[in-house]
Amino acid sequence: MFGILRRKKLKEVRSVLEGRVNRSTIRSLNDGDRHGTRGSLCEVAVLVPYASGRRPDFANARPVLTRDMSWAGLSVLDDTLLDAESVLVALRDPQRFQFLHCLVEHCTHLGYGRFQIGLQPTEIVSLDGDEHRRFDERLATFDEATKVEPAAH
Repeated sequence: MFGILRRKKLKEVRSVLEGRVNRSTIRSLNDGDRHGTRGSLCEVAVLVPYASGRRPDFANARPVLTRDMSWAGLSVLDDTLLDAESVLVALRDPQRFQFLHCLVEHCTHLGYGRFQIGLQPTEIVSLDGDEHRRFDERLATFDEATKVEPAAH
């Protein structure tokens, strides 16, 4: 029973990640070659570590850059050493975010305060109302911090 549920969750994750990679690389693919194994994909995502491995810690959510992605996993670039065992990764679609629960495979120091984090997605997660509110409030702090004023002429 649990094996069937796990395979269904992994199939949903695979569909999300393959679709994302395919959409980002569609112009460079030959006809019929729509299921590449891994593709470079640079976009802003949001990394939300789990506090004590149980609940998303939205107070420590932060933007990261994806490096590459496949149906089996993704890697992100961050400027903070990650010591959590699992995280939520929020990937932005035009109308909403998709949240993936991921196990942390590795956090490799690249030098100069930068890290590559390898992640293995396990399932798509839906946030409840309070979690959405806390996520949105945290994102707003980054929008405020990076607001650019128009140049005076």
